[in-house]
Formats: sequence, C-alpha cells, structure tokens
Amino acid sequence: MLKFLFFSLAAIQAASSEGCKGILYDGKPYKEQLMKADIYKPSSLAIDYKTSALYFTHIDQTGDIFYKTAKINLKDGKFTNLEVNNGFSLDVDQKNHVIYVGGYKGIYKYNERNNKAQLIVRGINTWNVFYKNVLYYIEFVSQTLFTYSNGKSKPVEELEGIKVYFFVMDDEDYMVYSNGTGVFGKKKGEQEVLYKDVKSVDEIREITLDRNGRVFVLAADGIYRVNKVTESIVKVAEIQDVYGMAFDIDNNLIFSKENSLLRLVPNKDC
Repeated sequence: MLKFLFFSLAAIQAASSEGCKGILYDGKPYKEQLMKADIYKPSSLAIDYKTSALYFTHIDQTGDIFYKTAKINLKDGKFTNLEVNNGFSLDVDQKNHVIYVGGYKGIYKYNERNNKAQLIVRGINTWNVFYKNVLYYIEFVSQTLFTYSNGKSKPVEELEGIKVYFFVMDDEDYMVYSNGTGVFGKKKGEQEVLYKDVKSVDEIREITLDRNGRVFVLAADGIYRVNKVTESIVKVAEIQDVYGMAFDIDNNLIFSKENSLLRLVPNKDC
C-alpha cells in the first residue's frame, strides 16, 4: 500500500512539474498562447481597447513594400493587413479610436471605421509615435522629440537637446525615454533619473504602459518594469528575442517573436 502511494505521489509531482513548464513572469507561472504564426518580425504593438484590435507592423518578404501595417481582432483572431504601407511605429488615441502610424514619409492618421489613412505630417522620417492628449513623435535622424497639434509640430522643451529613441508618458505626466546611453525617467522641471545603462540604442526595443499605467521596458535581455517611486527598475521576465509588446484589456502581456505573436496567460496547471 505504501509503495502504491509513493508511486502515485511521484506521478502527481511529475505531472505537476510537466504542467508548470513555461515562463515565470513577475514571479508567477505563465504559458504562451499563440495568436498569429508565420508573420515576420511583428513589432510596435498597440491595442485599441474599445474595439479589441491589436495593431502592429511586420516585414513583408514577398513584394516591394518593406513594412506592412496590420491588425488582429483579439476576440475572434481575424487578421487584416491595413492600407498603410512602410510605417513602423504605431499608437492609439483611445478616446477617439484613431491609430497613428509613423514611417519614413511622415505620420498617417488611420480611421478604423472606413479603413482609410491620411498623411497628416509629411516629409518627416518618423521613428516612434506616442499619443497622450496630443501626438508625440521622434524624428529618426536627429532623435528629437516633437509634439504635433492643430497642424503644427514643435520640439518638446523639457527634453530639448536630449536624444530620444523611445518615449512614453504616464497619467501623472512622468516621462520615460531611452537613447544610446540608457533608459531615463523625468518629471517636468526635475532632474532626470537613470534607470538602466545601455551601450547602444539597439539594446532597448520598446517602452510601453500597462493597463495600470505602469511603465515597462523591452530590452534585448528581457522585460523590465520601472518603479518611479523608488526610482528603480526590475526584470520581470527573462523572455529573449522579443520584438514588441503590449498589454490587452485584462492586462495580459502580448509580445512578438521573430515569426509569431503570443500572449502570456496564467498557467493554471501550477
């Protein structure tokens, strides 16, 4: 009888261990849920929470167009390529459900209802876009941060003279940005805080906000969360070779690998 119980417990432990294989995210077990396969280097993920649409760019390997803009309906998985080409940065105006796409020709304003895009900022090689009350964008060559409002662009005075590669601003107007030397945070009128040293701009691949307004940094060696109160940064996942990330309406992490889009969901087998 004891021998039977021993082997039963061993079998249960083995099954539990097998079920717990996956990813530790913020100290808890998660598993990957495939959302889209056979898509090359999807990046710059952005979600419209009202329509449950995940927008992103990906590299086209079949034609003359280098970058394509696409979306996936998070409810039914439907995939659609949009009529906006050669854009490689996206963000969503959540209030008006407008998508902004930055590329080497300028910035497009895309309307999901009619699947049309309008080039609103011309002749600017745009590397990164971010929307919060107004549109922020980074000009690629100079790495200068601008705002665009009422048809006019102007540099952001608070970061004038500072090179910026990625940029976000939270609900308390705290700015987090990266360049070729590090990841920094700054409140208006205060000194900047260094969160992470880097040796090149390529070490940071994206900076984004989760549904609670917390700042996450996607680096080449994993995913980090910024704590502006303690002025610290902590690695929350060891996921490697990730190209982009976003958070869905339930605050699940969505991220992209070289040929796929994936979502982290809690591993209930653990």
